[in-house]
Amino acid sequence: MGETRYVRCNGCGTLNRFDEGRSEQAVCGNCKSQLDSSLATYDRPQPLSDATFAQEVSQAKVPVLVDFFATWCGACRSVEMSLDAIASRYKGKLKVGKLDVEQNPLAARKYRIRATPTLIVFRDGRLAEQVVGALPENELEALVKKHVE
Repeated sequence: MGETRYVRCNGCGTLNRFDEGRSEQAVCGNCKSQLDSSLATYDRPQPLSDATFAQEVSQAKVPVLVDFFATWCGACRSVEMSLDAIASRYKGKLKVGKLDVEQNPLAARKYRIRATPTLIVFRDGRLAEQVVGALPENELEALVKKHVE
């Protein structure tokens, strides 16, 4: 079985959980409408790489919050729990990704990442907002709320 993902039904708005490893079409548990699996998000931050970055961001049907981090960065570690909480709280409405800038220099260079952590919100595949530095959870939540409908 694959990982559990979450998708909000376009028909009734119910948040549905489904296993991405299942071959049959997912349907809403409430109204039985077919679910669009391209809208699915995880309930925790997902690793991104230079190879997957463009597709994950440009094809996302929901806003994407990307944490550009470095493994040695103490401030980066300080926002991990907040990012986990945001990913869980906004599952189905927001995709949260993490990109290690040392392992993935192409994406880091493209977005001119000069310090870590750098948080970028993408909407419709385009950079919507960029913040440098570790944010407390309440400020991170305010950042997300501006971009999640």
